[in-house]
Amino acid sequence: MKMMRAGARWRIRATRVALSAGIASLCIAAGVRLFFPIRFLSEEAEGGGAPGQNKAFGTYCDSSLVLHTRTDLSPGAPIHFRIENRSPLLALSCLEFGLATPGGGQKTVLALQCRPQTGDGRERILRVSASGDSKPVHAALWPLPRSSRLSLSCAGGPAVIHDLRVVPLPLPPLLYGAVFLIAAAVLRRGAGEAPSMQPRSRRCVFALILVGLMTACVAGSLEIFLRLFPTYRPAKLSAVIRSYPLQARRFLYTGFMPDDALAFKRRPHFRARYRYEEGNLFEMKETALRSNMPIEVDGRYDADGFPNRKERKDAEIVFLGDSILDDYRPTPNICELFEKLSGMTVANLAHSCTGTLQQRLIFERYALKKHPRRVVLAFFEGNDYPENEYFIKYLQKPESKYSLYSENFFSPAPIALTYRPIQKSYLFLLLEGMAPILQNMDAYTQVLPGRPPSRPEIESPAVKPGDACSLFGATNDVPFIVQGRTVRMAFLPSYAKRLADPPAGVSKMEGWGIATRETETIHTQCRENGIRFSVCFIPEKANVYFPSIYRSLGEACFDRYLAALLHVDGAAFRKSLLSYHNTQRDLLRDFCSLHDIPFLDLSDALARRSTFLPLLYYANDTHLSPEGHRVVGEALWEWIKGLPK
Repeated sequence: MKMMRAGARWRIRATRVALSAGIASLCIAAGVRLFFPIRFLSEEAEGGGAPGQNKAFGTYCDSSLVLHTRTDLSPGAPIHFRIENRSPLLALSCLEFGLATPGGGQKTVLALQCRPQTGDGRERILRVSASGDSKPVHAALWPLPRSSRLSLSCAGGPAVIHDLRVVPLPLPPLLYGAVFLIAAAVLRRGAGEAPSMQPRSRRCVFALILVGLMTACVAGSLEIFLRLFPTYRPAKLSAVIRSYPLQARRFLYTGFMPDDALAFKRRPHFRARYRYEEGNLFEMKETALRSNMPIEVDGRYDADGFPNRKERKDAEIVFLGDSILDDYRPTPNICELFEKLSGMTVANLAHSCTGTLQQRLIFERYALKKHPRRVVLAFFEGNDYPENEYFIKYLQKPESKYSLYSENFFSPAPIALTYRPIQKSYLFLLLEGMAPILQNMDAYTQVLPGRPPSRPEIESPAVKPGDACSLFGATNDVPFIVQGRTVRMAFLPSYAKRLADPPAGVSKMEGWGIATRETETIHTQCRENGIRFSVCFIPEKANVYFPSIYRSLGEACFDRYLAALLHVDGAAFRKSLLSYHNTQRDLLRDFCSLHDIPFLDLSDALARRSTFLPLLYYANDTHLSPEGHRVVGEALWEWIKGLPK
């Protein structure tokens, strides 16, 4: 009897050990699946060339503005990849990709040849056929050597491979777990009348299971909520969401959705709720200057996706423009202030990141049906005509047409990005932003391939030790005097450079020709519909504040500052700036005068206020501050009330 009891106790202990080992193995398998890196493959250079130069290999965006990799294969032109297997004990590897034929063409046969680099394995060949649209392919590569060379070739017709990646599969721990659980079941069945688990142990096990289930339910509910209700996501979460692992971050301007006519537009009834802490120049790593001006933003968009807190079926006046007007950080903003001062019903149809061509489409699609008495087109000196060129390229792109705008709105990671499946969880990204120990993937550390280093880290030979003026430009952080106080400001170099373009050069730009053509089209349609049309000109930040900086620094220091900021000859650029800084304003004013369009130049109103505090533009942003919105809104009302009714 004692021997039987001893054998039963041994069996129950062995059962518990096997059960614990099985559960631990399954947990390891889950951890491997969630946390082991998945690697996108980039091509291996042939003939000693540099990787990444194969024109058949690149990235593209789909209609949901999600970034993918793409490899175009032609018969007789194989592409090679190098695969490193760093965890053979815990995970076997599998290739995953999508296979298609261009344009749904003839059938193609794809051959995958995996050859060990070190000779510690056998060569494997796998053939897959496809015809038409992309289909998912899972190609097993186990046992994968530590280093191998993958060759892809096709026969019969060209092939297109999407999202070629190596995925670790936790088969070893899964097999170990299954073996241990089966052993536990066998031992438990053979235990006979073995003593059952003590009540205290049973309560502990039950409590652990209950806590695990509750945690899983809460986590699952939060994950579903964050995915189904994007309006209520914290701002930091919206900034780092990776809808696909190859993306470094989602839209810089959250709430956009693709649109066939406009390329993109704001979601209907979108609500922008976030805490504005740093400007776009800081986020784009153009400066290390901090704003120290946190603003709680709560902006509401109407059913058409425009920045109107109230729905407007009809409006007395409609404003067209870009992010200068589509901005809820100041409260009230330009349009809200104008409505308050004038007592008129206002529809703000401004759309961030658009040029005159897109604004004309918005006018035809949304403004005319509101039956306005007046339409005002706000032209921003910083980027309105270049935005036209972006949009024309978008319209002309034969395929992957969203890729152009992805360069503006995304910071794509390098091609061979390594990611972990857990990073696709919104809840994980939220916790990652809250817990310092998890902050290992800051969205703003990703840099476009080929983009110059961030300005705070620039080591330029033009910056000599002790040369503060050049340092102001190299760091894009310049101090100057306003009302006897020292303030600091950063500028976007590409905007500032355009201020020195001569009239002959600007007038020949494709974007400028589009701007004038579309402005004339809006004017013509307004006249045909009995609507009065006006144009207002909003100057770029540098055009307003460079005079104050010049007075504060002096000529020699200002030249060195310009040289370091813009990478130009400072003295020559200053002379060009002095001659041509009003080129866009003068060209637009002459155009409006020729076509009998009322024209408001806001340069003088902003220049007069630039010698006073508060600042008219955010210190580390390209947009107007609340004071700038106030000045522009009041100037607009004073001007419009003097125009013919």
